[in-house]
Amino acid sequence: MASAASPPGHALWWTAMLVTNIGSDFWPLTSKGRVLALLLSICGLAVFGCITASFASFFIGRHASEADAPLTGSADVARLGEEIRK
Repeated sequence: MASAASPPGHALWWTAMLVTNIGSDFWPLTSKGRVLALLLSICGLAVFGCITASFASFFIGRHASEADAPLTGSADVARLGEEIRK
C-alpha cells in the first residue's frame, strides 16, 4: 500500500486502477509496465462495453446498422399518444 510520502505517479496508478475496477494483489512495478497495464485495462473495458451494447441491441430488437429500424414498443407509444390526445 502506498504511503503518504509516495510520488504522484503511485497515486495516479492507484486511481486509474480504481476507475477501471481492476483490483489485484499483483501490480507492475515499472512505469512502462503500469502504462501497459493501464492500456490493457482500458481496452478490456471497451471490449466489455461493446459486448454489452451488442446484447442490449439484440434484446431491444433494433440493429445498430439500420438507422430507420423501428424501436420496440414504438407502436404502443404512438397508440398511447393517440389515447391521450382524445
